Amino acid sequence: SKNRFPNKKELVQALSHKKDSGVPLAGRQDILNQINHILQEASYLKQVIVQPIGVFGSGRGWASSTLYNGALRRNIPVFEVIDELTAQTAQSRLQEKNALLIIDRYGMSAPSGICTFELKITPLRLADIRRSVYAFAPKTTNLAKESERLHRLSGGIPAILLPILEKNT
Repeated sequence: SKNRFPNKKELVQALSHKKDSGVPLAGRQDILNQINHILQEASYLKQVIVQPIGVFGSGRGWASSTLYNGALRRNIPVFEVIDELTAQTAQSRLQEKNALLIIDRYGMSAPSGICTFELKITPLRLADIRRSVYAFAPKTTNLAKESERLHRLSGGIPAILLPILEKNT
């Protein structure tokens, strides 16, 4: 299956949300679809603000990096807001009326008239964890029970799941 990881290293990279992981984590296709939609919209809208929404450890950083790199590949000017100073810079850049995709990880107040998207990052579902465990350790005995245990312990949060997987596999 195309959702399986060929080896432990690639699963660990995907779970770690490294920019160059290469293989998306099982259950992350919806986020990639949202990113693709946002990039399509940003390619013809002049200015766009994107707000990654999700609980701590859910993959907002990974999603933001994926969006940022996707914008660069499509030659869409992109700027990331991470604090008050970068929020002020973004406000100034928006007033220049030039094309710009802003990734707002801070919570800036969006000027009226600027198209704003929420990039929703949800926790992993039980099925996503099961597919990832199977890809990572296909010989796991009682895959369903182990996946349920990992889902219960991590709450589907990749940042919590990774250390548990590393310790127990």
